[in-house]
Amino acid sequence: MSLRRPAKSLVMLTALIVAAVLAAMGTISRQSLDFLFLGLVAWALFKLIRRAVRPFPSAMLGAGIAGCLAILQIWQPSLQYMPYLVVFPANLALAYIFGRGLFRGRQPVLLQLIQAMGQGPVDDPRFRHFVISQCALWSLMTFTTACLAFAAMISVTARSSVSIVLMDLMIFQILWFVLSHYYAALRYNRPETWLNTLQTMTRPDVWSTLRPR
Repeated sequence: MSLRRPAKSLVMLTALIVAAVLAAMGTISRQSLDFLFLGLVAWALFKLIRRAVRPFPSAMLGAGIAGCLAILQIWQPSLQYMPYLVVFPANLALAYIFGRGLFRGRQPVLLQLIQAMGQGPVDDPRFRHFVISQCALWSLMTFTTACLAFAAMISVTARSSVSIVLMDLMIFQILWFVLSHYYAALRYNRPETWLNTLQTMTRPDVWSTLRPR
């Protein structure tokens, strides 16, 4: 059973990639691609919601949300969901996660992540200030990315230019993620590497320990 669930997700993801290629070739319409994408969104919502709710209500809620989005696009064909519907909420959530720890009395999420990795003490005031500034920068970058994705999703006139800026910003985020680790290693003698951080961030058990505090 545990092998079937990843297989279903892989099949749906493969179908979406094939559909994206066909849409780029003009074989299928952009709206057909978006409808297939909404099917994957419904599946993802079902898997997310059922952690707190029973399977049947989770399926109904996931299908209902995806169905409403499909009806909205039929009513407003200028909407384009693929891939902005994922980029927008994901980056908005990250902006909140990075930003919430910047308020007085809270601990920045990156400090929590470093402590969870067990890579040594983080009591150096200079390094702590660097980490806090990184949280502020990532909160700003991810919030900007979310706003750009939302604009590209709803505005057909701005989509082309906004998409270019959005892609450049996402590439910059990837480069900065790697370069900031090298800077921390050189400047503050930190043992963390970008690969180690990335591996840690993909572990659900680590994120479950990162609470707002």
